[in-house]
Amino acid sequence: MAELKQLKKIYIASGGCNKILAEGILLKSFFIENDYIISKTHKKADIIIFNPCACCKTHEDIAIKEIQKFQQEKSKHSEIIVWGCLPKINQNRLDRFFKGISFGIEPTRFNDLFYHKVPIEKVKKQFSKKGPYVVDIADGCLGECTFCAVKNARGTLRSRKVEDILGEVKNALKNNYNEFCLFALDLGCYGKDIGTNLIYLLEEIDKIKNDFKVSLGPINPVYLKLFLPQFIFIFSKRRFIKSMQIDAESGSNRILKLMNRRYTLEDISYCFAKLTKEIPSIELKSNFIVGFPGETEEDFNKSIELIKKFNIFPICFKYEKRPFTLASDMPKQVSPYVISRRYNKMNSIGIKITIVRDILTRKMKNFRKRLRIKKSEEEKFSQKIVF
Repeated sequence: MAELKQLKKIYIASGGCNKILAEGILLKSFFIENDYIISKTHKKADIIIFNPCACCKTHEDIAIKEIQKFQQEKSKHSEIIVWGCLPKINQNRLDRFFKGISFGIEPTRFNDLFYHKVPIEKVKKQFSKKGPYVVDIADGCLGECTFCAVKNARGTLRSRKVEDILGEVKNALKNNYNEFCLFALDLGCYGKDIGTNLIYLLEEIDKIKNDFKVSLGPINPVYLKLFLPQFIFIFSKRRFIKSMQIDAESGSNRILKLMNRRYTLEDISYCFAKLTKEIPSIELKSNFIVGFPGETEEDFNKSIELIKKFNIFPICFKYEKRPFTLASDMPKQVSPYVISRRYNKMNSIGIKITIVRDILTRKMKNFRKRLRIKKSEEEKFSQKIVF
């Protein structure tokens, strides 16, 4: 540990969701504020710090290959630190390939490992102005999904205080950021551990007078349904980008029950129907897992029907066994061949939805320029896609 404190050239690598991206930016900002040099390549760095995604086996495989690459190509005296989800999700596998320093989602550990004037908890994140400023509003979640290993890494819900989030947004505005992404593993359960909720947070953010836009991270339908009318009211305002990720995971009630998702197809459909009716221009996307244990062709087709009915862009994942999850021991595991076939079919529908959305967006822009059409006329271009 004492030796690490003396090393100055740092290479930071991250891969995965917006939460991991934000953690990487926080770490980079920590080292910049404390006068370290950020290396553009791992080959010339004194320290390589890697925070990979391990939500599924595919991402974990990529992470292991990247670690092996770092080990082969690093300079003789440099060190590697692996932190984040992977050490908490599959430490046993990591230990087979890597003998260096590793730990979970504990950014304050870097205060102990490296000399600093500014501790990491007081660092101001420095995002690129080309993309949104990611505001991490909570970590962990309240779910107990049978397929999810991320809960093992992130733990139960830990929400940030509203005033802290507002303070971060206002500070970022002073530094000329004008687009924000509010992110959590599940925005819907935000505040349940500290006596507040997502609606109140969005209302407070909307009160800020500056000119800026806000996009939202994923929401679980089980919470969205509880406050849907209030959500639609606030989300309809100009401040909020009309794109949402509502994670259905499946269109089959039988599979949803096996996943322990705690909502039904009817709940999901209610949310999608209300949103598309009240906000016709909204773009919906959703995570779907294909090949969950016991999923039949009929179950899979119900997911396809849901996607087509509401023009949902599917963020498709192949089911993969994850350590310490209930689903990994369930009977009727689906064959890799069937999973791949279903995955390809769902992805092809997603491509078609993207193409049609792009066409409609271009048409909308052209009509606005030429005719300055009214809102009621604009809604003609938000019609359903015909498959």
